[in-house]
Amino acid sequence: DFRFNLAQASTPELVGKLGDANGWVRDTAQRLLIARNDAAIAPALAQAAVAQGQPPAARLHALWTLEGKDAISRATIVNALRDQDARVAAAAVRLAEKFFTQQGGDPELAARVASLVQTRTEPEVRLQLAFTLGEIRTPGADEALRALVIAAGKQPYLADAVVSGLAGRELAFVTALVRDEKAAAQAEDAVRYAFSAVIKSGDVPQIERGLALLTANDTQAWARSALIVGVRQALPRSPDGRALAGSLPIEPKPLIALAAQSDADGKAAQQLLTQIRWPGKAGVVATVVRPLSV
Repeated sequence: DFRFNLAQASTPELVGKLGDANGWVRDTAQRLLIARNDAAIAPALAQAAVAQGQPPAARLHALWTLEGKDAISRATIVNALRDQDARVAAAAVRLAEKFFTQQGGDPELAARVASLVQTRTEPEVRLQLAFTLGEIRTPGADEALRALVIAAGKQPYLADAVVSGLAGRELAFVTALVRDEKAAAQAEDAVRYAFSAVIKSGDVPQIERGLALLTANDTQAWARSALIVGVRQALPRSPDGRALAGSLPIEPKPLIALAAQSDADGKAAQQLLTQIRWPGKAGVVATVVRPLSV
């Protein structure tokens, strides 16, 4: 109802408008609450954030209004993580991140968030978990990330989100996944994206250990193919998207060994070797080698 003067509304009235059917009214009420200096706002919002009898939009706006006032509590987040609405639960996952960055972190809350991998299947929640778990940076969170990839790695944008938060942990992530008997085609995208990052890193020891996975006995067949594609994705591209020749800082002996096989992976490795240069490769002029990190 546009006849209602939001600017002159009381704090309880504005909190009530966070669930209005009109998006402009909700957004305006949220903005006014953030700007208003009233000690009663935070308790009222905390109650609204977990009020299951109200529309999910009301709980969602209450959460973000609390965040806007820097007044959101751990208890409110814990309650919101259990919300039946996927949008509210996903927001709670995102808002939990502030507690992980505090000194000492919050292992108990991190474990609660990680456990959602096993209990929440909604795309919105899974995608937010992909981003948030990468920020926790603990062995338990990384294990939950791998479980998320195994469960939903083909969900649009999920693999990209997972890899974007690894920041130097890509090799450990890939190594664990390619050896995990529970992992299969669902994990292909995450493996190739993460392995591409390893190849582009320029870190010789990591690249060497990563390439060794190509011929390791405990690397699963699906993963071997994904690793080859990961190397190919690390090749530089022309403006029109064509793969250009790239270079490795070391001789890719595992890739060469794989190319000696007559199966599909062997043929893929053979083709890939024609696009890669390395120190000592016959016919390579060092001044024209383009690094894979370009």
